[in-house]
Amino acid sequence: IEYLIVKFDDSQKQVKLNLRGQELLETLGTDKPESGALWRPEYADYMIEGTPGEPYSSANFLTVQNNMTNRRKILESLLSNDEAIMTLTNFPLMGVGSFTFPPKNVGPVAQSLYFPDEAIHPHNRFMALTVN
Repeated sequence: IEYLIVKFDDSQKQVKLNLRGQELLETLGTDKPESGALWRPEYADYMIEGTPGEPYSSANFLTVQNNMTNRRKILESLLSNDEAIMTLTNFPLMGVGSFTFPPKNVGPVAQSLYFPDEAIHPHNRFMALTVN
């Protein structure tokens, strides 16, 4: 499951994509199958992928929903009160004004008028993918 990390600003009545993916991955670790979850970076730094700790088999097929719930709880336990995770295909305000937290400017990698380079996860493969 790909999770979007968002930050709410109640005083301004705004929600923004929160660029904490790498920070949360460092806390979660990537190889802890004993927790029932594996965590991986996704293209953007406001996203994290959570997968089962091991592949499902027909013997444990009925544990899928519980595992999905546990992964969400693990990730939510690391969030502050003004943050949440969403499982949308895309953030509705992406590319509209200042849509990231912290705010970032566009850069030379994506060469986009709407999407800042710093919103891309800093892993080299994602920058290379964007350039290509």
